[in-house]
Amino acid sequence: VMAADDHGTVTGTQRSFDRMLALSPEGCDVAKWECPRATSWMYVTSGLSDSQAAAYVKQGFDIGSHVSTYCHNWSEYSLDVTFADDLRSFRRSYPSLPPQQGSRLHCIAWSDYVSQPRIERAWGIRFDMNYYYWPPTWVRGRAGFMTGSGLPMRFSDVNGGLIDVYQQETHLVDEVFAGIIKAVAGLLDRALGPEGYYGAFGTHYDFNHEFDAPLMKMALKRRIPMVSAKQMLDWTDGRQASTFRTTAWTDGVLAFDVKADGRVEKLLRGMLPMQAAGGRLREIRLSDKQAVAFATETIKGIEYALFDARSGSYLAVYDRQAHGSAR
Repeated sequence: VMAADDHGTVTGTQRSFDRMLALSPEGCDVAKWECPRATSWMYVTSGLSDSQAAAYVKQGFDIGSHVSTYCHNWSEYSLDVTFADDLRSFRRSYPSLPPQQGSRLHCIAWSDYVSQPRIERAWGIRFDMNYYYWPPTWVRGRAGFMTGSGLPMRFSDVNGGLIDVYQQETHLVDEVFAGIIKAVAGLLDRALGPEGYYGAFGTHYDFNHEFDAPLMKMALKRRIPMVSAKQMLDWTDGRQASTFRTTAWTDGVLAFDVKADGRVEKLLRGMLPMQAAGGRLREIRLSDKQAVAFATETIKGIEYALFDARSGSYLAVYDRQAHGSAR
C-alpha cells in the first residue's frame, strides 16, 4: 500500500506519481492492480495545482489532506476541530478532488483508545494508517508485523463493538529502512515464499529520501501489486461484501455459488482443497458447463486449487479413482 506524506514539497508527489506512470505497462488495468498506483497526503502548500491533482486522480492515484496536530497530543474535541479545519481548507484548495477516505496523521499522535477512528468515520475516513513500525531503536533493523494477520482490520471500541474504520499498519517506514533496504526484501520474500507470511504492507515516504524508488523496484521484480490506500479500502470492502455459499455436496460433486462485489470482481480468487472425501479435484465448471481454469498451490501445508472467482454457480468435481490411486 504505497502512501506518501508530502509535507508541502514542491515536486515530491509529482515526481513519485510520474515514476509510477513510467513503470506502468502499456494497456495495464488499474482495476486489476496491474498499474502501480499510490496515495499522497498533502498540505495545501504542496506543489500540485487543483487541475494537476485531478488529472492524477483520474489516472487512478489517490490524494488527500495530511491532517496535523503539529505533533501535539489531542483531546477528542481538539482532534475533531483539527480534522474539520484541515479537511475544509484542503477542499478549498483542491475542489476538484473526491472526498478522501484514508488518513495518516502528521507525527502519528494517538492520545486515547477510540476517539481517532470515531472522528475519522464522522468525516468519511475509513482507512487509517497511523499504526507505524517505528522507532528504529525498537525495531533494530528488522522488518516484520505488529498485527497478527498482516491485513487491514477494523477497530473495536472498549466494549468490543466494531468501528467501521480499517487499521492498516504502516510497515515499511523510510526513517527505519531507507538505509537497510535488504530488510524490506526479506519481508517480501517471506511473504511470497513457503513461509506464507503474506499481508498488505503499508509504506511511508516523505521525499526526504528516494525511498519510494527502491520499493517500486523490489515490488516490480517480485510482481507485487502497488496500490493506493483507496484501492486497498475498496478491495477490503468488496471482499467483505462478497459471498461463497455451498449449496450441495453429492457423490463427489460440490455445488457452490459465488457472488463477487463489483469492486473486486476482477480480483477475487477462490480456493478449494485439492483433496477431499470425494477424491482429488479434477475439474471446476460454471453452471453453463464452461470449464474454469485453476492453478494449484500449497498454502500452510495444504494443497489448494486457486481460480478466478467471478459471480456465478459452480460445480467442483472430485475424482474418486484419482483419490484411490493417490492413496
